[in-house]
Amino acid sequence: MTSACAGVAVVSAPPAASKDAGIGIKAGTIRADLTRNRWPEPNDTDHGVNRWRGTTATKALEGRRGYRQH
Repeated sequence: MTSACAGVAVVSAPPAASKDAGIGIKAGTIRADLTRNRWPEPNDTDHGVNRWRGTTATKALEGRRGYRQH
């Protein structure tokens, strides 16, 4: 299954919400991290949509720190 939102897709993720990329972070965060070289290049870009395999996205997320709630 592929979810897509605003030109960002992650393969094998649940359907995306309005601006959520379907993996717990927003599509805008992925776009920002791409421009800062903190997110891997897409595995597929057919039809103008960036797609990452689930394993690629999971690996990228492992290096992110969680947000603290006060």
